[in-house]
Amino acid sequence: MKALIAAAAVIAALLLMVLLLRVRMILEYSEGEASARVGVGPVLIALNGKKKDGRKKKERDSGKEEKKKKTGVGDFREMISIILEIRDKIKRRLTVDELTLWYQSAADDPADAAMAFGAASAGADILLPLIGRELKIKKRDVRIGADFTASESRVYAKAALSLPVCACIRAAAVFAGSAGKAAPNKKTEDG
Repeated sequence: MKALIAAAAVIAALLLMVLLLRVRMILEYSEGEASARVGVGPVLIALNGKKKDGRKKKERDSGKEEKKKKTGVGDFREMISIILEIRDKIKRRLTVDELTLWYQSAADDPADAAMAFGAASAGADILLPLIGRELKIKKRDVRIGADFTASESRVYAKAALSLPVCACIRAAAVFAGSAGKAAPNKKTEDG
């Protein structure tokens, strides 16, 4: 009997530890290349794969166009409402562990570089407080500058997000419930 209680306690402790783990997502953009990694605990998996040859990409793109033709405005509104509902459920649990934004404006004409710097600075001053009000940001590094000798602007962005596993399970349940409610309506519309 004691062994059964001990086994149940160990299983409960392991389940609690798994639920307290955080799902991490690291998004990074630099010099026209984007990368995304997702993981739980110390394990991270890259989401973006190797580049495919153009022929396969064109075949996939043609399939996407067919899917776009089939979806309507109602489907889009329904998906947006589901996403907003999920966002409301997990908003307080989502943490931005690191937010890095570096922008260096440059152009052939120094006046154009100065205008781009001003626009980027104004945009950052407007958007960052709004993002900070909605999300918890632990570490923030925003640098905006101008280089009057270079001819091309440079951008680097990195966001490290984390969310508890239990919040991911809750979001999946909300998504499944919303999709389940929408499915019977579609059957009645189609026939």
